Amino acid sequence: MDKSFVRLALNLDANVRQDTMGGKEYLVCPIVMITEGVHNGTQGPMYYPPEELAKDVAAWNMKPIVVYHPQLGQSACQPDIINNRGVGFIFNTSWDDDAKKLRAEAWLEDTRLDEVDERIRVHLEGSILMECSTGVYVDRHMEAGVWNEESYDAIARNYRPDHLALLPDKAGACSIADGAGLLQLNHSSKESGVDKSSLVTRALGRLETRFHLTNNALSHDNIREGLRTALRERINPADDAPWPWVEDVYDTFFIYELGPQLYKLGYSVSDTTVTLSEDEPMLVVRVTEYRTVSGEFVGNTNGELPSAITKDDTMDKEKLVGDLIANEKTPWEESDKETLMSFAPEKLEALVPTANADTDPPKDPPADKPADTTNNADKTPVSADEYVANAPEEIREMLSDGLQAHTAERNRLTGVITANESNQFEEAELKDMSLNHLRKLASVAAPKQQDDSLQQSYFGAQGTTTPANNSASQTPLGLPSLDFSK
Repeated sequence: MDKSFVRLALNLDANVRQDTMGGKEYLVCPIVMITEGVHNGTQGPMYYPPEELAKDVAAWNMKPIVVYHPQLGQSACQPDIINNRGVGFIFNTSWDDDAKKLRAEAWLEDTRLDEVDERIRVHLEGSILMECSTGVYVDRHMEAGVWNEESYDAIARNYRPDHLALLPDKAGACSIADGAGLLQLNHSSKESGVDKSSLVTRALGRLETRFHLTNNALSHDNIREGLRTALRERINPADDAPWPWVEDVYDTFFIYELGPQLYKLGYSVSDTTVTLSEDEPMLVVRVTEYRTVSGEFVGNTNGELPSAITKDDTMDKEKLVGDLIANEKTPWEESDKETLMSFAPEKLEALVPTANADTDPPKDPPADKPADTTNNADKTPVSADEYVANAPEEIREMLSDGLQAHTAERNRLTGVITANESNQFEEAELKDMSLNHLRKLASVAAPKQQDDSLQQSYFGAQGTTTPANNSASQTPLGLPSLDFSK
C-alpha cells in the first residue's frame, strides 16, 4: 500500500451531491454566475440588465468551467485550455427573476480538482463560497447611466457565453458581495454579514492539513500546487496585473504563463518543500508540429523550429513598442503595450508608419543588398482570378470559394479598423498587410467601437481578495470571431 499520500475523508456540504456523466464522477453544486447590476470588468463598468441576462440561458449549458480566465481574447473552448485548467462544465442554467440572478449547476470532475487546483475541493468540503467570473462575448452599447447609485459607461447586450472561470484568490467583477459565486444560494456577504476572514482561516487550515499528511514525499499534484504557490509569492502581481499560471511541469523545470508570454524556470524538491531556481526565467514559445506517420513534417518542410527568443530580443521588442506608442502617426497608446508585446518583432516593424513619398527623401538601399537586376520583361504576371481559372477542375471551385471568403474577411477587418476614431491607417496601407496582421489590428481597434464579433467581456479583472464562506422564446446563439493566431 502506498502511504506517501493520505487523503482526509470529509463530509461534503448538503448542497453538494455526487453524480456520474460519461462514466466519470462529478461533484455537483449550485453556482450564481452573474446578477443584474453594474459590473466593472475588463471593458470598464457596464450595466447588465435582467432582460438581457434572461435571454437564451440554455446557451450557457455545457460551457467549460476553468480555473482563472485564459488570455484576453482567447476562447476557453480549446483542448489545450481545458487540458491545463478545465475542471468541469455548466448545466441546468436558469434565470431567477425574483432574485435577478443567473443560476446554474457546476459539474466539477472529481479527479480534475486535485490535478488542477485542490483549493476548489477545500471550499466544497468546508462549505466556503468561492468567487467566479463569466467569460462572455457582448455587444457594448455606449449608453451611460446610473443603476442603484452605481455609474456605468455602457450597457451589455446580446450575450454569447464562452466559459465560466473559478477564482480561488481573486474577486470577480460580479463578486460574492454582489450575490454571485460557487455554492452561492440566496444570500450575499453584504446581506448576511459573512466574516470572510474566519472562512479563509478555515480554508487555509484544511489546505495546510492536506498538504502535510505526507510521508516525506510529494505527489505530482502537490509539486504543481507548490510551484504555483511559490511562483505567486515571488511575482506578487499588482491588483490589475495578470497572475502567473503553471502550464506544464517537468522533472527539473516548469513552464508558466504570465500575461501573453510563456517562461521556463527551474525548481527542486526536498522532502515536502518545493524551491524555485534563482536563475532568471527564460522566455519561451509554444511550438506545435504535425508529421505524417512516416515522420515527415507537415507545413514545415525543413523541420526547423522557430529561432530562440533571447533577452536581447525582448529588449528590442520593448524599444519597438515604445517607439510605436510615442510615434504620433500611430494609434497605439500606453494601454496597448501588453498587446503589442505579444507581437513578433517582424510584425511590430510592419506597424511602423511608411515614409511619405511627397515629403520624405527616399532611403538608400542597404549596402549589403545589391539592386535586383533580374530581367522580368518576359514574365507575365498572373492574377488570382487567372490562377483559379487555370487550376485543375477538381480544386477550382474550392479555390474560388476560399478566395471569396478571404476577400470578405479582409474587407470586414478593414472596416473594423478604419471605423475606429483613433485609426491612422489608410486603406492602401491595410491592403498590403497580411490577414493575420489585420486580425491583430482589429482586435485592438474593436474595443474602441462597437464591433460585435470582436467584443469579449471577462469578469475577474479586479484585485486579489480573500475568498468567503426562460424566457419562453430563445434567440439563436451568435457566431463570435476569435483570434487563434496568438
